[in-house]
Amino acid sequence: MLIRIDPVQASQLAERLVSLAASAREFTIFDETDPHLAAECGVGIGALEARTLLGTGAVDRVVRAAAESARTGRAASLSGDDLEAVSRLERVVALGASMITLKLASMEAAARQEPVASVGNLIGLGTGLVGLIKSIF
Repeated sequence: MLIRIDPVQASQLAERLVSLAASAREFTIFDETDPHLAAECGVGIGALEARTLLGTGAVDRVVRAAAESARTGRAASLSGDDLEAVSRLERVVALGASMITLKLASMEAAARQEPVASVGNLIGLGTGLVGLIKSIF
């Protein structure tokens, strides 16, 4: 199934997807560089799914078609399957960011209860997670 969108919508979609793709890559890099911390946050499977969805090329195809539409002023025809993959990627990245934020809040609460024992863990986790969350949002 092909879905047609006008050039204005295509331009907005292309901009949004460039940001989504960058966030998804950061999410997968987080899992690759610190799999233990990613597992502790409960995002290892989500990062694997994001990596798989990026690997399908759906995001790149939609970005190319949308950018071409915006450039030429002609409507874009986008694959329904590609748009579904993009939508799934957006949900996976948002869920991962939420889970990371929840883990960070949990560790901050634990640090308030046991300030000396948890400071090192909190600093290490906070440093990695804050950078990831900033890149996602």
